[in-house]
Amino acid sequence: MCYHKIHAYVRSHRREAVEEAMLKLGISGFSYCRVKGAGEYANYFSPDHHVEHARFEVFIAENQVDSLVAAIVDAAQTHSQGDGLVAVMPVERIVRIRNHAEGV
Repeated sequence: MCYHKIHAYVRSHRREAVEEAMLKLGISGFSYCRVKGAGEYANYFSPDHHVEHARFEVFIAENQVDSLVAAIVDAAQTHSQGDGLVAVMPVERIVRIRNHAEGV
């Protein structure tokens, strides 16, 4: 089976909506953290002009990628500059540390 890794950068206040959307799809294995960065949108009210976002990381089977990307975009979108982005990358191999099992 082919797997992909999804990195999604979304507005911090949309984090819970994105989590709920993933759980509705049955995706319970993901990580998120708060990150700061600069991109298309800069926060000129902040001394360093960086914006705080939530970054999600998910390993997922290829046949679930399109539905997950759509769910993240729908849950995170505010139609404003700086909404974030979703990146999809192929994964060559996944090994579970607990039992050496291949795949997710």
